[in-house]
Amino acid sequence: MMKFKNINFQKYNDIWEIDQQTSLKKPIDEKYVSYGELHNEIKKRTKLIPEKKEELFAIIFLIQKWGGSTGRYFFINKNGANHFDTFKKSSNLINIYLNAAKQAMNGDPNSFDEFCKIPGIKESFAGKHSYFWSTNKKPLIIIDKLIAEYFGFKTPAALLKEVGGY
Repeated sequence: MMKFKNINFQKYNDIWEIDQQTSLKKPIDEKYVSYGELHNEIKKRTKLIPEKKEELFAIIFLIQKWGGSTGRYFFINKNGANHFDTFKKSSNLINIYLNAAKQAMNGDPNSFDEFCKIPGIKESFAGKHSYFWSTNKKPLIIIDKLIAEYFGFKTPAALLKEVGGY
């Protein structure tokens, strides 16, 4: 049995924020030359809940894009389903997302579970959405495979189980 080490998530979040703002990683597309630049754009857009659905959809797209190649499964998964199209047509799913975003803005970790209710957004991306909608005063961190491995766990689920949830 692995002995749980005390994880200082705030310290990790602070280090990660600095890295995202200063690192120059590979170009993403013509508009965003680095992940750090895209990160800053998303954080700027998520300060307020947008009034127009199109702006909300654009933010969701950018978060999924920032999250890496597996973010494409929200748009087209292995079975050919397009969760994003389904999401855009469902006022229930949009309301779940908006509620989760509001929770994240208040630093409520329950936002993670709310984002997980949306088909196509799993643990790794629920953490990314929670992170981007949270504020610097009440930050939520990303829990994905890379983060789990950083803290010595094989999967996000193992890390979440050990710490008692998001």
